[in-house]
Amino acid sequence: MTQNAGTCFAQLSDLYGRLSNRHVLGLNVLLGGVFVLALPPLGMWFLTPFVLSLFFLSLDAVAPLSRGTVFWRAWAFYFGYFLFGLYWLGSAFLVEDETFLWLMPFAVTLLPAGLAIFYGLAGLVWREVCRRFTPEAVSRLFLFVLVMVLADYVRGHVLTGFPWNLPGMVTLGWLPLAQSAAFWGVYGLGIVVWIFGLLPLIARQNTVIAAGLVVALIGCAGAGVLRVWNMPDLAGQSSPVIRIVQPNLAQAEKWDPALRRAHIDKTILLSRRPHATQPDLVIWPETAVPVLLGQDAELRRHIASVLPAGSFLVSGSVRREYRENGSPHKSYNSLFIVRDGEVMAQYDKHHLVPFGEYLPFQPLLEALGLQQLTRLRGGFAAGPGPAVLSAGALPPFAPMICYEVIFPRRSLPDTRPGWLINVTNDAWFGHTAGPWQHLAMARMRAIEQGLPMARAANTGISALISPKGEIIDHIPLGEAGLLDVALPPALEATPYARHGDLTFLGMFSFVALIAFVVNLCRKDVG
Repeated sequence: MTQNAGTCFAQLSDLYGRLSNRHVLGLNVLLGGVFVLALPPLGMWFLTPFVLSLFFLSLDAVAPLSRGTVFWRAWAFYFGYFLFGLYWLGSAFLVEDETFLWLMPFAVTLLPAGLAIFYGLAGLVWREVCRRFTPEAVSRLFLFVLVMVLADYVRGHVLTGFPWNLPGMVTLGWLPLAQSAAFWGVYGLGIVVWIFGLLPLIARQNTVIAAGLVVALIGCAGAGVLRVWNMPDLAGQSSPVIRIVQPNLAQAEKWDPALRRAHIDKTILLSRRPHATQPDLVIWPETAVPVLLGQDAELRRHIASVLPAGSFLVSGSVRREYRENGSPHKSYNSLFIVRDGEVMAQYDKHHLVPFGEYLPFQPLLEALGLQQLTRLRGGFAAGPGPAVLSAGALPPFAPMICYEVIFPRRSLPDTRPGWLINVTNDAWFGHTAGPWQHLAMARMRAIEQGLPMARAANTGISALISPKGEIIDHIPLGEAGLLDVALPPALEATPYARHGDLTFLGMFSFVALIAFVVNLCRKDVG
């Protein structure tokens, strides 16, 4: 069987050598699009060895490739990956199409084109290392894993970072394998996914090393199975009860002054539906009500009069600061804790969405007539950073507003909270893969930290997520409703929660050491 697989890949490698570069570029774009199917929501992880092995072969052709050829072939694969994986961004430009529709073609192509540059450069680094040091075949494969995962890491940090759809997210297709994110985070899982993806080619070169990697993958998955089975995930009778509200307000209508009262009444009505269990805390989504909640004392008193007595409300809302003369100064995308009509605490979003909540070089671009999707003059201001908030006797929680949940570790405070709250408004993206991908990243944060997460989304998907990334309950996308759920207990701080990306860097260094030792041993044998 191994011999047949080796023959098959030898033929494919030869085929790449005979194809024109234009055809290979087109094929790589399609391969990148196919790789998206392995991600949530479809989770077709079994495609990974086929797709990633073919991608590697396109760069490791029989004849040495020029720098430009390697760059563009790597770029083409990831252009397809981001083009098909982020297509849903175009939906945001349809909300106010009379203003933003003309920008949609640029957004859905230029962002993938820009992100793919990281991987074109990674391909160049790999080529230069291989050309200068002529590593043995298996070492070439390990080096390829390292440069591609390093490109993921750089992409997640440079220019404010955009770690959306990292390859490690593929493991959510089988939850036990995703549990190792508790040790080395989603970037470390990227190494696991890449090794799994190149396993057929590794086996073709060295069956002993491939067998060892299979044992390691089985061990990783087995440990994940035990973690899922042994982890207490059901809250006790004394656990706080959380009510998550999903009002399902259409983004195109949300800020319509004529509908403002109707939207507020709908959200309040959903929140006060009679249930046998009275919640300790009610959670509304990001910018849940189209008013300045922190400055509208009358509305807060009205909310207090209809919500369950004594309960806390956590709600997203715009917050505004004013100058001494009464003119608006700064606006924040904020989260408030309210009880009995009084604001108990607040948090300002600190990691804003470029071109969505602010414009780079805002004054200059506004002077040229451009504006971000929120159409707020001057854009939102960034808050001071992550925080831990308290609501009475409930465990303290770390708030994350929308986009902040996609960042591993960076959106969390140094002080460990008891649970996480993510409020978001994915109504911009309709019934596309975007809300599902966003939910998947929230699940990954729960696994990494060993903390439960309550997630309230305007149009969905609202959910309560266990510390092992399971969705305990949810409200479907595009429906109005609420959940009354008991908050599961937090786990002990995971290695990733304690040490952050140092655990990933340790794993990265270990794989690099393996590549070096394998190459050294083969040269000695030679």
